[in-house]
Amino acid sequence: MRFRGTVERFGKKTNYHGYPEPTILLKDVCLVDTDKQVTDHIWFTVGKTIQSLDLKPGDTVEFDARVGDYVKGYVNHREYIDERTVD
Repeated sequence: MRFRGTVERFGKKTNYHGYPEPTILLKDVCLVDTDKQVTDHIWFTVGKTIQSLDLKPGDTVEFDARVGDYVKGYVNHREYIDERTVD
């Protein structure tokens, strides 16, 4: 699927080796074909391709991606609380 989003800002996360990795936040991500918004934001790890684009906040980018379910929410097995939802 092809998506479009607007660069909001850049950040960092710690990878599984404990080293920082650059990230990028895209907002208002929508399907290119229908212009339907699919999420209000998404974070990506900045790889060589994204880095080579020299993006700035406010730039619009299009990208191809495979989409999968994302489980989010709070779980406490001891108290039998399960507030998970699927996006």
